[in-house]
Amino acid sequence: MQSFLKNKKDLLYFSTAAVLAAVHIVIILMIRIRMPYFLDSDMSSELLLSRILSEEHSLMSKNWFYSTELRVLNTQLVYTFFFNFTNSWHRVRLLSDAVLHCLLSGSVIFFCRKAGIRRYSFCNAICAVSSLSVTYFLIIAMGCYYIPHIAISFLTLALAFMSSESGKKKKISALTVLSLLSFAAGAGGVRQLVITYLPLTAAVMILCCNTVYREGLSSARKSAYSALIPAALTSLLSGGAGCIVNSRVLSGIYHFKEWDTIRFKQADPDRISQVIFDFFTSLGFTTGDLTVKNLVSNCCFGILLLLTVWAVSVGLRQTSGSCFRLLTVFFICNTAVFILLYTLTDMPYTARYNFPVIIFSFPLITMAIHEADLKMMPAVSRQILSFILMGSVLIKSGIVHSDLRNFVKTPPVHEVAEFINNSDYRYGYATFWNGNVLTELTNGKAEMYLWRSSGNDGSEFSSTKDPDDLYEWLQKAEHVTSPPDGKVFVLYRKNEIEHCGWKEHILPEDLIFETAEYEVYGFESHDEMMSVYTTDNNK
Repeated sequence: MQSFLKNKKDLLYFSTAAVLAAVHIVIILMIRIRMPYFLDSDMSSELLLSRILSEEHSLMSKNWFYSTELRVLNTQLVYTFFFNFTNSWHRVRLLSDAVLHCLLSGSVIFFCRKAGIRRYSFCNAICAVSSLSVTYFLIIAMGCYYIPHIAISFLTLALAFMSSESGKKKKISALTVLSLLSFAAGAGGVRQLVITYLPLTAAVMILCCNTVYREGLSSARKSAYSALIPAALTSLLSGGAGCIVNSRVLSGIYHFKEWDTIRFKQADPDRISQVIFDFFTSLGFTTGDLTVKNLVSNCCFGILLLLTVWAVSVGLRQTSGSCFRLLTVFFICNTAVFILLYTLTDMPYTARYNFPVIIFSFPLITMAIHEADLKMMPAVSRQILSFILMGSVLIKSGIVHSDLRNFVKTPPVHEVAEFINNSDYRYGYATFWNGNVLTELTNGKAEMYLWRSSGNDGSEFSSTKDPDDLYEWLQKAEHVTSPPDGKVFVLYRKNEIEHCGWKEHILPEDLIFETAEYEVYGFESHDEMMSVYTTDNNK
Protein backbone atom coordinates (compact mmCIF):
# COMPACT_ATOMS: atom_id res chain seq x y z
CA MET A 1 0.00 0.00 0.00
CA GLN A 2 2.84 2.39 0.90
CA SER A 3 4.54 1.60 -2.41
CA PHE A 4 1.30 2.34 -4.23
CA LEU A 5 0.93 5.71 -2.48
CA LYS A 6 4.56 6.55 -3.23
CA ASN A 7 4.00 5.81 -6.89
CA LYS A 8 0.88 7.95 -6.86
CA LYS A 9 2.86 10.80 -5.30
CA ASP A 10 5.56 10.43 -7.96
CA LEU A 11 2.86 10.46 -10.62
CA LEU A 12 1.48 13.75 -9.25
CA TYR A 13 4.97 15.24 -9.05
CA PHE A 14 6.08 14.33 -12.56
CA SER A 15 2.70 15.02 -14.17
CA THR A 16 2.77 18.58 -12.80
CA ALA A 17 6.32 18.93 -14.18
CA ALA A 18 5.00 17.95 -17.63
CA VAL A 19 2.11 20.41 -17.31
CA LEU A 20 4.54 23.18 -16.31
CA ALA A 21 6.64 22.54 -19.42
CA ALA A 22 3.50 22.60 -21.58
CA VAL A 23 2.35 25.89 -20.00
CA HIS A 24 5.73 27.49 -20.72
CA ILE A 25 5.56 26.38 -24.37
CA VAL A 26 1.98 27.63 -24.83
CA ILE A 27 2.86 31.05 -23.38
CA ILE A 28 5.91 31.45 -25.61
CA LEU A 29 3.91 30.38 -28.67
CA MET A 30 1.22 32.94 -27.86
CA ILE A 31 3.85 35.66 -27.53
CA ARG A 32 5.55 34.54 -30.74
CA ILE A 33 2.32 34.65 -32.75
CA ARG A 34 0.73 37.79 -31.29
CA MET A 35 3.80 39.85 -30.32
CA PRO A 36 3.27 42.70 -32.85
CA TYR A 37 -0.22 43.27 -31.40
CA PHE A 38 0.66 43.09 -27.67
CA LEU A 39 3.43 45.71 -27.67
CA ASP A 40 3.28 49.20 -26.24
CA SER A 41 5.87 51.90 -25.68
CA ASP A 42 6.51 50.85 -22.08
CA MET A 43 7.53 47.37 -23.24
CA SER A 44 9.58 48.72 -26.12
CA SER A 45 11.39 51.09 -23.75
CA GLU A 46 12.85 48.08 -21.92
CA LEU A 47 14.39 46.79 -25.15
CA LEU A 48 15.52 50.26 -26.20
CA LEU A 49 17.38 50.69 -22.92
CA SER A 50 18.93 47.22 -23.25
CA ARG A 51 20.06 48.00 -26.80
CA ILE A 52 21.83 51.11 -25.50
CA LEU A 53 23.44 49.10 -22.69
CA SER A 54 24.70 46.48 -25.15
CA GLU A 55 26.27 49.24 -27.27
CA GLU A 56 27.82 50.91 -24.21
CA HIS A 57 28.90 47.55 -22.70
CA SER A 58 27.49 48.64 -19.36
CA LEU A 59 24.85 47.59 -16.83
CA MET A 60 23.39 51.07 -16.33
CA SER A 61 23.34 54.09 -18.61
CA LYS A 62 23.81 57.79 -17.93
CA ASN A 63 22.27 58.45 -21.34
CA TRP A 64 18.77 57.31 -20.40
CA PHE A 65 15.77 58.79 -18.63
CA TYR A 66 14.60 55.94 -16.39
CA SER A 67 11.08 55.91 -14.95
CA THR A 68 10.50 55.54 -11.19
CA GLU A 69 13.05 52.77 -10.77
CA LEU A 70 16.70 52.54 -11.68
CA ARG A 71 17.20 49.23 -13.47
CA VAL A 72 19.91 47.47 -11.42
CA LEU A 73 18.87 43.86 -10.81
CA ASN A 74 16.21 43.75 -13.47
CA THR A 75 15.13 42.48 -16.89
CA GLN A 76 17.66 44.64 -18.74
CA LEU A 77 20.38 42.15 -17.76
CA VAL A 78 18.72 39.43 -19.83
CA TYR A 79 17.68 41.62 -22.76
CA THR A 80 21.17 43.13 -22.98
CA PHE A 81 22.75 39.67 -22.99
CA PHE A 82 20.77 38.55 -26.03
CA PHE A 83 21.41 41.80 -27.92
CA ASN A 84 25.05 40.67 -27.99
CA PHE A 85 24.05 37.76 -30.25
CA THR A 86 21.26 39.09 -32.46
CA ASN A 87 19.97 42.39 -33.84
CA SER A 88 16.38 41.14 -34.08
CA TRP A 89 14.34 42.93 -31.43
CA HIS A 90 11.50 40.39 -31.57
CA ARG A 91 13.97 37.50 -31.22
CA VAL A 92 15.59 39.20 -28.22
CA ARG A 93 12.18 39.64 -26.60
CA LEU A 94 11.14 36.04 -27.24
CA LEU A 95 14.38 34.53 -25.94
CA SER A 96 14.46 36.85 -22.93
CA ASP A 97 10.84 36.11 -22.05
CA ALA A 98 11.59 32.38 -22.12
CA VAL A 99 14.59 32.83 -19.80
CA LEU A 100 12.68 35.11 -17.42
CA HIS A 101 9.76 32.67 -17.27
CA CYS A 102 12.24 29.95 -16.28
CA LEU A 103 13.71 32.31 -13.67
CA LEU A 104 10.25 32.81 -12.18
CA SER A 105 9.51 29.07 -12.13
CA GLY A 106 12.96 28.30 -10.75
CA SER A 107 12.64 30.76 -7.87
CA VAL A 108 9.24 29.33 -6.95
CA ILE A 109 10.54 25.75 -7.08
CA PHE A 110 13.59 26.67 -4.95
CA PHE A 111 11.32 28.35 -2.40
CA CYS A 112 9.02 25.33 -2.23
CA ARG A 113 11.93 22.99 -1.57
CA LYS A 114 13.21 25.14 1.29
CA ALA A 115 9.69 25.60 2.71
CA GLY A 116 9.09 21.86 2.90
CA ILE A 117 6.55 21.55 0.09
CA ARG A 118 8.78 20.04 -2.58
CA ARG A 119 5.93 17.85 -3.85
CA TYR A 120 3.94 20.98 -4.75
CA SER A 121 6.81 22.92 -6.32
CA PHE A 122 5.75 22.40 -9.95
CA CYS A 123 2.13 23.07 -9.02
CA ASN A 124 3.13 26.45 -7.57
CA ALA A 125 5.26 27.25 -10.61
CA ILE A 126 2.28 26.51 -12.87
CA CYS A 127 0.15 28.93 -10.87
CA ALA A 128 2.87 31.61 -10.97
CA VAL A 129 3.39 31.60 -14.75
CA SER A 130 -0.26 31.08 -15.74
CA SER A 131 -2.31 34.20 -16.42
CA LEU A 132 -5.53 34.85 -14.48
CA SER A 133 -6.18 38.02 -16.47
CA VAL A 134 -5.19 39.66 -19.74
CA THR A 135 -3.29 42.28 -17.76
CA TYR A 136 -1.29 39.57 -15.96
CA PHE A 137 -0.32 38.07 -19.30
CA LEU A 138 0.77 41.42 -20.73
CA ILE A 139 2.65 42.55 -17.61
CA ILE A 140 4.17 39.28 -16.36
CA ALA A 141 4.29 36.86 -19.32
CA MET A 142 4.91 39.36 -22.12
CA GLY A 143 6.52 42.38 -20.48
CA CYS A 144 8.16 40.42 -17.61
CA TYR A 145 8.08 43.66 -15.57
CA TYR A 146 7.69 42.21 -12.08
CA ILE A 147 9.37 38.85 -12.61
CA PRO A 148 12.66 40.04 -11.02
CA HIS A 149 10.79 41.46 -8.01
CA ILE A 150 8.72 38.30 -7.56
CA ALA A 151 11.75 36.05 -8.00
CA ILE A 152 13.71 38.08 -5.43
CA SER A 153 10.79 37.76 -2.98
CA PHE A 154 10.73 33.97 -3.30
CA LEU A 155 14.54 33.76 -3.09
CA THR A 156 14.53 35.99 0.00
CA LEU A 157 12.11 33.72 1.85
CA ALA A 158 14.00 30.61 0.74
CA LEU A 159 17.32 32.07 1.97
CA ALA A 160 15.66 33.07 5.25
CA PHE A 161 14.53 29.46 5.76
CA MET A 162 18.05 28.26 4.89
CA SER A 163 19.60 30.63 7.43
CA SER A 164 17.45 29.15 10.21
CA GLU A 165 18.71 25.63 9.55
CA SER A 166 21.40 24.02 11.68
CA GLY A 167 24.97 24.45 10.54
CA LYS A 168 27.01 27.61 10.96
CA LYS A 169 28.52 27.45 7.47
CA LYS A 170 25.12 27.17 5.78
CA LYS A 171 23.74 30.01 7.93
CA ILE A 172 26.62 32.36 7.08
CA SER A 173 26.41 31.51 3.37
CA ALA A 174 22.65 32.12 3.27
CA LEU A 175 22.93 35.45 5.11
CA THR A 176 25.80 36.61 2.88
CA VAL A 177 23.88 35.87 -0.31
CA LEU A 178 20.74 37.45 1.17
CA SER A 179 22.66 40.59 2.11
CA LEU A 180 24.09 41.03 -1.39
CA LEU A 181 20.75 40.27 -3.05
CA SER A 182 18.88 42.71 -0.82
CA PHE A 183 21.42 45.49 -1.34
CA ALA A 184 21.32 45.10 -5.12
CA ALA A 185 17.51 45.05 -5.10
CA GLY A 186 17.36 48.12 -2.85
CA ALA A 187 19.78 50.00 -5.10
CA GLY A 188 17.07 49.90 -7.77
CA GLY A 189 14.46 51.63 -5.59
CA VAL A 190 12.08 51.14 -2.68
CA ARG A 191 9.71 48.61 -4.29
CA GLN A 192 11.47 45.48 -2.99
CA LEU A 193 11.65 47.02 0.46
CA VAL A 194 7.90 47.53 0.47
CA ILE A 195 6.80 44.19 -1.01
CA THR A 196 9.33 41.89 0.70
CA TYR A 197 11.74 43.12 3.35
CA LEU A 198 9.37 45.25 5.43
CA PRO A 199 6.54 42.65 5.49
CA LEU A 200 9.01 39.82 6.25
CA THR A 201 10.54 41.69 9.18
CA ALA A 202 7.09 42.63 10.47
CA ALA A 203 5.90 39.01 10.20
CA VAL A 204 8.94 37.63 12.06
CA MET A 205 8.64 40.24 14.83
CA ILE A 206 4.89 39.64 15.23
CA LEU A 207 5.41 35.89 15.55
CA CYS A 208 8.30 36.34 18.00
CA CYS A 209 6.23 38.69 20.16
CA ASN A 210 3.33 36.25 20.04
CA THR A 211 5.64 33.42 21.14
CA VAL A 212 6.93 35.53 24.04
CA TYR A 213 3.36 36.31 25.09
CA ARG A 214 2.19 32.68 24.93
CA GLU A 215 5.27 30.69 25.95
CA GLY A 216 7.61 33.12 27.70
CA LEU A 217 10.92 34.71 26.77
CA SER A 218 13.07 31.62 27.31
CA SER A 219 10.95 29.55 24.91
CA ALA A 220 10.82 32.39 22.38
CA ARG A 221 14.64 32.53 22.24
CA LYS A 222 14.71 28.86 21.19
CA SER A 223 11.82 29.12 18.70
CA ALA A 224 12.19 28.79 14.94
CA TYR A 225 11.01 32.36 14.51
CA SER A 226 13.84 33.83 16.59
CA ALA A 227 16.24 32.00 14.26
CA LEU A 228 14.71 34.01 11.39
CA ILE A 229 15.42 37.39 13.00
CA PRO A 230 18.98 37.66 11.55
CA ALA A 231 17.68 36.96 8.03
CA ALA A 232 14.77 39.40 8.36
CA LEU A 233 16.99 42.20 9.72
CA THR A 234 19.74 41.45 7.19
CA SER A 235 17.31 41.80 4.29
CA LEU A 236 15.72 44.94 5.71
CA LEU A 237 18.98 46.71 6.59
CA SER A 238 20.79 45.68 3.40
CA GLY A 239 17.79 46.64 1.28
CA GLY A 240 17.55 49.93 3.17
CA ALA A 241 21.25 50.58 2.59
CA GLY A 242 20.70 49.95 -1.11
CA CYS A 243 17.84 52.45 -1.13
CA ILE A 244 20.07 55.04 0.56
CA VAL A 245 22.74 54.51 -2.10
CA ASN A 246 19.99 54.85 -4.70
CA SER A 247 18.77 58.22 -3.41
CA ARG A 248 22.07 59.71 -2.21
CA VAL A 249 24.56 58.47 -4.79
CA LEU A 250 22.98 56.96 -7.89
CA SER A 251 20.38 59.73 -8.22
CA GLY A 252 23.25 62.16 -8.86
CA ILE A 253 24.68 59.97 -11.63
CA TYR A 254 21.63 58.57 -13.42
CA HIS A 255 18.30 60.09 -14.46
CA PHE A 256 15.27 58.62 -12.69
CA LYS A 257 12.22 59.89 -10.85
CA GLU A 258 12.50 59.85 -7.07
CA TRP A 259 9.60 59.48 -4.65
CA ASP A 260 10.44 62.56 -2.57
CA THR A 261 7.29 64.28 -3.82
CA ILE A 262 4.97 61.63 -2.33
CA ARG A 263 2.75 62.95 0.46
CA PHE A 264 0.51 61.38 3.10
CA LYS A 265 -3.17 62.11 2.65
CA GLN A 266 -6.54 61.34 4.14
CA ALA A 267 -7.87 57.94 3.09
CA ASP A 268 -10.30 58.14 0.18
CA PRO A 269 -13.14 55.57 0.42
CA ASP A 270 -13.26 55.22 -3.38
CA ARG A 271 -9.54 54.51 -3.56
CA ILE A 272 -9.73 52.05 -0.66
CA SER A 273 -12.50 50.09 -2.35
CA GLN A 274 -10.62 50.17 -5.67
CA VAL A 275 -7.39 48.87 -4.14
CA ILE A 276 -9.25 46.04 -2.40
CA PHE A 277 -11.37 45.18 -5.44
CA ASP A 278 -8.24 45.01 -7.61
CA PHE A 279 -7.05 42.07 -5.50
CA PHE A 280 -10.15 40.21 -6.71
CA THR A 281 -9.41 41.22 -10.30
CA SER A 282 -5.83 39.97 -10.03
CA LEU A 283 -7.11 36.67 -8.64
CA GLY A 284 -9.28 36.25 -11.72
CA PHE A 285 -12.58 38.07 -11.18
CA THR A 286 -14.14 39.17 -14.47
CA THR A 287 -16.70 41.93 -14.99
CA GLY A 288 -19.13 41.92 -17.90
CA ASP A 289 -22.25 40.20 -19.19
CA LEU A 290 -23.58 36.99 -17.67
CA THR A 291 -22.17 34.70 -20.35
CA VAL A 292 -21.09 31.09 -19.97
CA LYS A 293 -17.45 32.12 -20.32
CA ASN A 294 -17.70 34.80 -17.63
CA LEU A 295 -19.64 32.43 -15.38
CA VAL A 296 -16.98 29.72 -15.65
CA SER A 297 -14.26 32.34 -15.23
CA ASN A 298 -15.78 33.70 -12.03
CA CYS A 299 -16.40 30.20 -10.69
CA CYS A 300 -12.65 29.64 -10.99
CA PHE A 301 -12.08 32.95 -9.21
CA GLY A 302 -14.51 31.92 -6.46
CA ILE A 303 -12.64 28.65 -5.93
CA LEU A 304 -9.27 30.45 -5.72
CA LEU A 305 -10.68 33.05 -3.31
CA LEU A 306 -12.20 30.37 -1.05
CA LEU A 307 -8.97 28.38 -1.09
CA THR A 308 -6.99 31.51 -0.17
CA VAL A 309 -9.29 32.37 2.75
CA TRP A 310 -9.22 28.73 3.88
CA ALA A 311 -5.40 28.68 3.64
CA VAL A 312 -5.06 31.83 5.75
CA SER A 313 -7.40 30.43 8.43
CA VAL A 314 -5.49 27.13 8.51
CA GLY A 315 -2.13 28.92 8.59
CA LEU A 316 -3.05 31.08 11.56
CA ARG A 317 -3.96 27.94 13.54
CA GLN A 318 -0.62 26.27 12.91
CA THR A 319 1.72 25.40 15.75
CA SER A 320 4.56 27.72 16.61
CA GLY A 321 7.63 27.42 14.42
CA SER A 322 6.05 26.32 11.15
CA CYS A 323 7.03 27.85 7.80
CA PHE A 324 3.34 27.85 6.93
CA ARG A 325 2.47 30.14 9.81
CA LEU A 326 5.27 32.51 8.87
CA LEU A 327 4.13 32.64 5.24
CA THR A 328 0.55 33.29 6.37
CA VAL A 329 1.53 36.24 8.54
CA PHE A 330 3.90 37.47 5.79
CA PHE A 331 1.03 37.37 3.30
CA ILE A 332 -1.23 39.31 5.69
CA CYS A 333 1.49 41.89 6.43
CA ASN A 334 2.31 42.26 2.74
CA THR A 335 -1.35 42.85 1.88
CA ALA A 336 -1.76 45.32 4.77
CA VAL A 337 1.38 47.30 3.83
CA PHE A 338 0.24 47.46 0.21
CA ILE A 339 -3.26 48.69 1.08
CA LEU A 340 -2.00 51.27 3.58
CA LEU A 341 0.67 52.54 1.17
CA TYR A 342 -1.77 53.20 -1.67
CA THR A 343 -4.64 54.52 0.44
CA LEU A 344 -2.78 56.81 2.86
CA THR A 345 -0.42 58.39 0.31
CA ASP A 346 -0.82 60.05 -3.06
CA MET A 347 1.55 57.54 -4.68
CA PRO A 348 0.42 56.80 -8.26
CA TYR A 349 -1.54 53.54 -8.34
CA THR A 350 -2.64 50.98 -10.89
CA ALA A 351 -4.12 47.52 -10.37
CA ARG A 352 -1.10 45.57 -11.61
CA TYR A 353 1.01 46.77 -8.67
CA ASN A 354 -0.52 44.02 -6.51
CA PHE A 355 0.81 41.14 -8.65
CA PRO A 356 3.93 40.61 -6.47
CA VAL A 357 1.61 40.40 -3.44
CA ILE A 358 -1.26 38.22 -4.68
CA ILE A 359 1.10 35.63 -6.16
CA PHE A 360 1.87 34.37 -2.65
CA SER A 361 -1.68 33.08 -2.32
CA PHE A 362 -0.66 29.98 -4.32
CA PRO A 363 2.16 28.69 -2.07
CA LEU A 364 -0.12 29.56 0.84
CA ILE A 365 -2.85 27.30 -0.56
CA THR A 366 -0.45 24.43 -1.27
CA MET A 367 0.99 24.72 2.23
CA ALA A 368 -2.55 24.49 3.60
CA ILE A 369 -3.18 21.40 1.47
CA HIS A 370 0.06 19.91 2.78
CA GLU A 371 -0.39 20.82 6.45
CA ALA A 372 -4.17 20.78 7.03
CA ASP A 373 -5.61 18.06 9.24
CA LEU A 374 -7.83 16.39 6.63
CA LYS A 375 -9.88 13.76 8.43
CA MET A 376 -11.21 11.69 5.53
CA MET A 377 -8.66 9.95 3.29
CA PRO A 378 -6.03 12.69 3.72
CA ALA A 379 -3.72 11.51 0.90
CA VAL A 380 -6.54 11.38 -1.63
CA SER A 381 -8.05 14.63 -0.35
CA ARG A 382 -4.73 16.44 -0.81
CA GLN A 383 -4.45 15.23 -4.38
CA ILE A 384 -8.04 16.28 -5.10
CA LEU A 385 -7.44 19.77 -3.65
CA SER A 386 -4.21 20.08 -5.65
CA PHE A 387 -6.02 19.22 -8.88
CA ILE A 388 -8.85 21.64 -8.01
CA LEU A 389 -6.25 24.41 -7.55
CA MET A 390 -4.40 23.63 -10.78
CA GLY A 391 -7.63 22.99 -12.68
CA SER A 392 -9.07 26.37 -11.67
CA VAL A 393 -5.86 28.17 -12.64
CA LEU A 394 -5.51 26.36 -15.97
CA ILE A 395 -9.17 26.79 -16.94
CA LYS A 396 -9.03 30.49 -16.13
CA SER A 397 -5.73 30.79 -18.00
CA GLY A 398 -7.28 29.02 -20.99
CA ILE A 399 -10.11 31.56 -21.02
CA VAL A 400 -7.57 34.39 -20.90
CA HIS A 401 -5.66 32.89 -23.83
CA SER A 402 -8.88 32.64 -25.84
CA ASP A 403 -9.47 36.36 -25.18
CA LEU A 404 -5.91 37.13 -26.27
CA ARG A 405 -6.41 35.65 -29.73
CA ASN A 406 -8.23 38.78 -30.88
CA PHE A 407 -6.77 41.22 -28.37
CA VAL A 408 -4.86 44.23 -29.71
CA LYS A 409 -2.93 46.64 -27.49
CA THR A 410 -0.37 48.02 -29.93
CA PRO A 411 -1.38 51.35 -31.50
CA PRO A 412 -2.05 50.91 -35.23
CA VAL A 413 1.34 52.15 -36.38
CA HIS A 414 2.30 49.00 -38.33
CA GLU A 415 1.78 50.70 -41.70
CA VAL A 416 3.85 53.66 -40.52
CA ALA A 417 6.60 51.26 -39.43
CA GLU A 418 6.60 49.64 -42.86
CA PHE A 419 6.80 53.06 -44.52
CA ILE A 420 9.74 54.13 -42.32
CA ASN A 421 11.57 50.85 -42.99
CA ASN A 422 11.27 51.49 -46.74
CA SER A 423 12.33 55.15 -46.50
CA ASP A 424 15.58 56.98 -45.75
CA TYR A 425 14.18 58.53 -42.57
CA ARG A 426 15.77 57.48 -39.27
CA TYR A 427 14.90 60.20 -36.75
CA GLY A 428 11.35 61.01 -35.76
CA TYR A 429 9.16 62.88 -33.29
CA ALA A 430 5.99 61.50 -31.68
CA THR A 431 4.08 61.44 -28.41
CA PHE A 432 5.20 58.78 -25.96
CA TRP A 433 2.71 55.98 -26.64
CA ASN A 434 3.34 56.19 -30.40
CA GLY A 435 7.10 56.60 -30.23
CA ASN A 436 9.13 53.78 -28.68
CA VAL A 437 6.76 51.12 -29.95
CA LEU A 438 7.52 52.37 -33.48
CA THR A 439 11.22 51.88 -32.74
CA GLU A 440 10.64 48.21 -31.94
CA LEU A 441 8.33 47.67 -34.92
CA THR A 442 11.06 49.05 -37.20
CA ASN A 443 13.59 46.76 -35.48
CA GLY A 444 15.43 49.74 -34.06
CA LYS A 445 15.69 51.81 -37.24
CA ALA A 446 13.47 54.68 -36.07
CA GLU A 447 15.08 56.70 -33.28
CA MET A 448 12.22 58.59 -31.69
CA TYR A 449 12.32 61.93 -29.88
CA LEU A 450 9.39 61.80 -27.50
CA TRP A 451 6.77 64.29 -26.41
CA ARG A 452 4.46 63.73 -23.45
CA SER A 453 1.44 61.49 -23.82
CA SER A 454 -1.47 63.24 -25.49
CA GLY A 455 -4.22 61.20 -23.78
CA ASN A 456 -6.85 59.10 -25.50
CA ASP A 457 -8.54 62.08 -27.14
CA GLY A 458 -5.33 63.96 -27.94
CA SER A 459 -6.27 66.90 -25.71
CA GLU A 460 -3.20 66.62 -23.46
CA PHE A 461 -0.94 67.37 -26.41
CA SER A 462 -1.61 71.05 -25.72
CA SER A 463 0.80 70.82 -22.75
CA THR A 464 3.72 70.40 -25.19
CA LYS A 465 4.85 73.96 -25.89
CA ASP A 466 7.09 73.45 -28.93
CA PRO A 467 8.74 70.56 -30.80
CA ASP A 468 11.85 70.73 -28.59
CA ASP A 469 9.79 70.43 -25.39
CA LEU A 470 10.67 66.76 -24.90
CA TYR A 471 9.47 64.30 -22.27
CA GLU A 472 12.23 63.35 -19.84
CA TRP A 473 10.97 59.79 -19.52
CA LEU A 474 12.11 56.52 -21.15
CA GLN A 475 14.23 57.98 -23.92
CA LYS A 476 17.86 58.93 -24.48
CA ALA A 477 18.96 61.79 -22.23
CA GLU A 478 20.97 63.30 -25.08
CA HIS A 479 17.75 63.96 -26.99
CA VAL A 480 17.08 66.97 -24.75
CA THR A 481 20.36 68.67 -25.64
CA SER A 482 21.25 67.21 -29.04
CA PRO A 483 18.71 67.50 -31.88
CA PRO A 484 18.79 64.87 -34.65
CA ASP A 485 21.34 65.22 -37.40
CA GLY A 486 19.65 64.30 -40.65
CA LYS A 487 16.20 64.00 -42.17
CA VAL A 488 13.33 64.15 -39.68
CA PHE A 489 9.77 62.85 -39.73
CA VAL A 490 6.96 63.85 -37.37
CA LEU A 491 4.22 61.38 -36.46
CA TYR A 492 0.85 62.69 -35.32
CA ARG A 493 -2.25 60.79 -34.38
CA LYS A 494 -5.03 62.65 -36.16
CA ASN A 495 -6.83 63.64 -32.95
CA GLU A 496 -3.60 65.21 -31.67
CA ILE A 497 -3.31 67.78 -34.46
CA GLU A 498 -6.23 69.94 -33.34
CA HIS A 499 -4.64 70.26 -29.86
CA CYS A 500 -1.14 70.92 -31.16
CA GLY A 501 0.40 74.25 -30.14
CA TRP A 502 1.72 74.76 -33.69
CA LYS A 503 -1.24 73.29 -35.60
CA GLU A 504 -1.57 76.30 -37.92
CA HIS A 505 1.94 75.53 -39.21
CA ILE A 506 1.27 71.87 -40.02
CA LEU A 507 1.16 72.21 -43.80
CA PRO A 508 -0.26 69.76 -46.39
CA GLU A 509 2.84 70.05 -48.58
CA ASP A 510 4.95 68.50 -45.77
CA LEU A 511 2.73 65.40 -45.55
CA ILE A 512 4.64 62.31 -46.71
CA PHE A 513 2.42 59.45 -45.48
CA GLU A 514 -1.07 58.99 -44.10
CA THR A 515 -3.20 56.18 -42.63
CA ALA A 516 -6.70 56.15 -41.21
CA GLU A 517 -5.40 57.27 -37.80
CA TYR A 518 -1.98 58.84 -38.42
CA GLU A 519 -0.26 61.52 -40.46
CA VAL A 520 3.48 61.63 -41.07
CA TYR A 521 5.26 64.85 -42.07
CA GLY A 522 8.81 64.98 -43.41
CA PHE A 523 11.60 67.55 -43.25
CA GLU A 524 15.17 67.65 -44.54
CA SER A 525 16.52 68.54 -41.09
CA HIS A 526 15.62 69.46 -37.54
CA ASP A 527 16.34 73.12 -38.34
CA GLU A 528 13.86 73.06 -41.22
CA MET A 529 11.22 71.51 -38.97
CA MET A 530 11.76 74.18 -36.31
CA SER A 531 11.70 76.98 -38.87
CA VAL A 532 8.29 75.78 -40.06
CA TYR A 533 6.76 74.97 -36.66
CA THR A 534 8.22 77.74 -34.48
CA THR A 535 7.04 81.33 -34.69
CA ASP A 536 7.20 84.32 -32.39
CA ASN A 537 3.73 83.42 -31.11
CA ASN A 538 4.55 79.98 -29.77
CA LYS A 539 8.17 80.19 -28.75
